[in-house]
Order: sequence, then structure tokens, then C-alpha cells
Amino acid sequence: MLKLTKKADYGLMAMKHLAEHADQGACSAKDVAEAYGIPGITVDGNDIVAVWRVTQESIHRARSGAGPTLIECRTWRWHAEADTNSARRSSKPTLLKTRQEHDPLHHMEHYMTKRNLWKQSWRDKLAAEYRSALAEAVAFAEESTRSR
Repeated sequence: MLKLTKKADYGLMAMKHLAEHADQGACSAKDVAEAYGIPGITVDGNDIVAVWRVTQESIHRARSGAGPTLIECRTWRWHAEADTNSARRSSKPTLLKTRQEHDPLHHMEHYMTKRNLWKQSWRDKLAAEYRSALAEAVAFAEESTRSR
């Protein structure tokens, strides 16, 4: 089991520093971690397998007594935040296309297909189950708002 705690003061200080300077683009989580004497790893947060591998390595490192590791999973928003400025910050079509090409679900499907761990029939069954669950949730929500 992996448990994240607030016991490591230097880790908290590092994260506070990162949060304070994130908008400046001057440093990454890896830079901050290394400044506090712990390893930092930046990984593509859209690559599920890469995140899993880095996490496993970091868990092994910690369990062997070598200390913590700060993992920065870099990813992006698919859409602008929902606020008054969202119309001005909506995603450009070229960015959206790039993001779709790097969709973590498509990458995982490709990874599993190459290893004969994925079947189209399983995907179709899952998609039907999710569509059904979504339709039920929407119907419930719509009925709940009508009964007020």
C-alpha cells in the first residue's frame, strides 16, 4: 500500500515553493525536489504505463530505505476552466487535435492490443455498460430536478 502523508516537512516546503512559483514557469517539481535533496521525476501523465513504472520504481526505492521521490505527472486540460473568462481561453482546434492523439485511453488500448490483452468485444461490452449507466444517471438527475 502506498500512503502519502504530510510528515516530511521538506516535502511540504518543496510543494509550497512549487505552488508559489508554478505560474512563473521557472521550475518544475523535479527541480524543486532536487533542491531539497530528494529525487524528482517528471513523467508524461497521459502515459498510464509510464506513470505505473515510475511509481513502482519510487515505491521500491522508498521501501529499500532510500527515501521519498517526488513524481510530477505532466498533463493538460482538455477544455478551459468554467469561469467568466472561459470563452477567451477555450482550446484551439490544433491543440485539441494534439490532445486527442495523446489520449491516455487510446494509448492504453494500443498497449494492451499489442500484448493480446485487449479484445474489441470486451471494449464494446464496456462501452454499452457505460452508456447505459450514463443514461440512467442523466435520467435520475433530470427527474430529480423536476420533482423540486
